[in-house]
Amino acid sequence: MIGQEGVCRALVGRINARLAAECALVDAHTGGEAVPVPHPDNVFPYWVDLIESQDRLPAIMVMIEDTDTITSARQIDDGGEYDEYAHQYPVVVVIVNAGEHYGETELTRQRLMLATRNTILRHQSLIPGEGESARIDPDTLRESPSFGAQNQQTGQFLLESALRFTVRTQERLFVLDDLGRADITQDTGLIPRE
Repeated sequence: MIGQEGVCRALVGRINARLAAECALVDAHTGGEAVPVPHPDNVFPYWVDLIESQDRLPAIMVMIEDTDTITSARQIDDGGEYDEYAHQYPVVVVIVNAGEHYGETELTRQRLMLATRNTILRHQSLIPGEGESARIDPDTLRESPSFGAQNQQTGQFLLESALRFTVRTQERLFVLDDLGRADITQDTGLIPRE
């Protein structure tokens, strides 16, 4: 079982592990000012209202819109230990940054968007594995234009934009026993609590 949370957390982990290197590559390519790398505490696996929390910017939020399709990849016979399913998760990665001057803030947003996109495209396998896996489908990647607002109290511009793509997973759902328990060691690789 990977689920929406597993996909979001895998993407957050990937972004935190690789984004700084991608920002450095963008800096070297553009010759511009250094792209600010979001602090790991500001990369969220859910939506956060950042309008009044501009001290947390830049920030990245990873969310699932819906689970579009769930298809049975393989049905194990009645005596089997698990069923296997293929899921498609439409992901939205929202990038938010702020600055005093619109032009500079927009360039920073574009560079951070490029570094984030490169992180996603360069590292498409999120959860490798034989039993369960999650992989980004690069053919579904789209960039949405930025949305801007100006904070009336501070005068700072707040810009956000989004990357949209699909993550395809293979997931196993282990059969429950007569007491409603699954073999959690097989299902997750974790040892159950006593």
